[in-house]
Amino acid sequence: MVVTVAIMSARSGAQAARGPAGDVPAPVVDSSLIVRPVDHHWSYGAWFAGGTHEPIKTREGHMEDRALYVAGVSAARLIARWRFGEVSFTPTLVPAVIATANREYETVFYNGGGIGLLPYKKTAFGAGLIPVAAEVTLHLSDRTGIVVGGGGGAAYFDRRIPDPAETRFNFLADGHTGMYLHSSFGTTTFGFRLQHISNGGTGRVNPGMDTRMLYIGFRP
Repeated sequence: MVVTVAIMSARSGAQAARGPAGDVPAPVVDSSLIVRPVDHHWSYGAWFAGGTHEPIKTREGHMEDRALYVAGVSAARLIARWRFGEVSFTPTLVPAVIATANREYETVFYNGGGIGLLPYKKTAFGAGLIPVAAEVTLHLSDRTGIVVGGGGGAAYFDRRIPDPAETRFNFLADGHTGMYLHSSFGTTTFGFRLQHISNGGTGRVNPGMDTRMLYIGFRP
């Protein structure tokens, strides 16, 4: 009986070494698809975006004479990391916004009894928060890669934009893509950003503003 038990144990050990199917090799897993352990710490940086000669819907019709500038302090925390890329949660803290060429209208009385509106331009300043944002990074080499991301939030302005029938509180949404360069000083990103600003239908009118912008970001 002792001999029988020893033989059965040896056969079981040999089968376990070969795998459950005997001579069928164990499956090979592509290491590039494995989610790597992530150090869930926060990092911080800053970015700036600007666009000029952008369209605006006014009571006189469509114009292309406004500009938009946005700057913010960004935070980043890794969600998942693969061999060739990673996904990060990237909110922007207190983005500062400068929006030019917002329309104001002054009532004028013409000789003969006519009444009209005389438009003039005003710059608005705002600040807010972009709490929902994420970026996907694809590594091309040890120092370069592609970044694709987007986010949403809100901002409050010191005047109604872009029309006096609008609101001071507006929603923000963006999509952006670019290329990053990594050096001993940190990571610099250059890219294109599409920024949307509107009141979401909370004002009497909601023309909205879509701005094409160039942006640069840096993270130590």
